[in-house]
Amino acid sequence: MKQHQLLLVVVVVAGSCLWLQSTTAAGEPSPLVANLPSSPVMRDFIHSRCETVQRPESAAGCYSLLLPYAASINGSAIRAARAAITAMVSELGAYAADLRKVGGTVSPQYDLSSCMQVAQEGTDGCKEPLAKLARLEEEEKKVVTQQDQDVADVKKWLGNIIAKSSQCRLFDSYGVGQVGVDMPRQGMVSSSIDASSALVNDITMAAQAQHQQQQQPADAAAARDFIHSLCNATCPVPVCVRECFNLLAPYAVSINGSNTRAVRSGVTVVVAELQALAKSAIDFNKTNGQDYELGPCIQVIQEAAKGGEAELQLNAADDQHFSKWYQDAKNKIQKCDYDIADVPRSQVVLNAFAALAGIVSGGGAAGTPK
Repeated sequence: MKQHQLLLVVVVVAGSCLWLQSTTAAGEPSPLVANLPSSPVMRDFIHSRCETVQRPESAAGCYSLLLPYAASINGSAIRAARAAITAMVSELGAYAADLRKVGGTVSPQYDLSSCMQVAQEGTDGCKEPLAKLARLEEEEKKVVTQQDQDVADVKKWLGNIIAKSSQCRLFDSYGVGQVGVDMPRQGMVSSSIDASSALVNDITMAAQAQHQQQQQPADAAAARDFIHSLCNATCPVPVCVRECFNLLAPYAVSINGSNTRAVRSGVTVVVAELQALAKSAIDFNKTNGQDYELGPCIQVIQEAAKGGEAELQLNAADDQHFSKWYQDAKNKIQKCDYDIADVPRSQVVLNAFAALAGIVSGGGAAGTPK
């Protein structure tokens, strides 16, 4: 397919996806509307969602893309994912137009057809994933799980986009400079893809936490105050306080003032992150096996996850603080810091371990264990 033909397909299909976001049948989720008046709580929710994006520049881009939809998202993790994908589709549609403009100025050795394929993959099949997320939102009273087929399908579609972007030189850190073209939209395109992937990957955990908050009558404000007090009492530095709060705040209602449940919730989240990191490292190692020898680190991550699971089972009914497992796992994983630096979600895991530092060793410092 020639570039101008491909561009036409991209623009037409992108338009159909954006049309899907602006029209709904009776009883279906309301459309996402930009630039409605929003409250600080709504904007804070966007910030917390974008903190799941690994790369700082992409996290900042995520916030810029989603902030206009803060009121329309209104605290829904599923609507945040919908908004991220909607923004991504819009960015990719415009990106295709940019590629078409610079196509004739690029040296022959730099073929941009793979970059056009990223735009096509992102817009060609966008209608179905957005419809699946809308359906999940319509059924948001249910707990969304990792086994949900709609979630799996959306993840697969995003995975194809990410796979194709790895073949486009412009997505390299220095790609735009190497190719010698002016692509001011490149950074935001990358951010929109990263944001969509992170928000969809995290959707099950966020939805479960929101479901718990909806189902339990505890005072949410008081529950969050307890988390804040616990983190302030047990973390030695502000960055630790922040990471601790980000780790536990989604589970504040289910923790409900219990130090023991706070520790267990933190360990549970870290174990889940370790499992996700191990899978990500395995996939990364297959793709980049010539440059990275991640086998030993993958084993360390897997053992840390299994150890955490075992501790959760052993300490099901008492107030032990998992300190031996934590220190051992932390020390081993820190030795892999450099090796896993480029693996997706590695920084998320390191931040989670930093957040656990205080509550695992000093979880009884704030309040009375329950």
